[in-house]
Amino acid sequence: LFFKDSKQVTSEPEQIARVFHNAIQYLIANVVPHMRNIAMQEEEMVALMGMFLWTDSIDISEQSLSKAMQVRNEIIVDLHKYYREIGLNEEGISVRIANLFLLVPKIENVVKMMQENAAITKLFDMMNISEPICMGHV
Repeated sequence: LFFKDSKQVTSEPEQIARVFHNAIQYLIANVVPHMRNIAMQEEEMVALMGMFLWTDSIDISEQSLSKAMQVRNEIIVDLHKYYREIGLNEEGISVRIANLFLLVPKIENVVKMMQENAAITKLFDMMNISEPICMGHV
């Protein structure tokens, strides 16, 4: 089990595994096959992570929002350049970008499920973590 040797675990590792089971199953059944079906490349993974990193929020300033939009635009332009470098035509680029961004709601769903599961483990004192990584904002 993933949680078996963790120092943060304060209850039975099997219990924690059951809490996270549905989120992991969703990831395995929906996100991973999508990534395989589109033959996701490392460059695309980095671009997607950059898009998540530079996500806007209601809690940020106008200046930060503008910077986030600028960086996201740069990521998309760089991704487009990468696709051209590997020989894709405009239609192929459109399909790749569309398929890549169709992953976004699936990943957001996994993050939400993991956040909820982490909140449950915290509520029932199943893990000794002050603020789990996945408790942050999406």
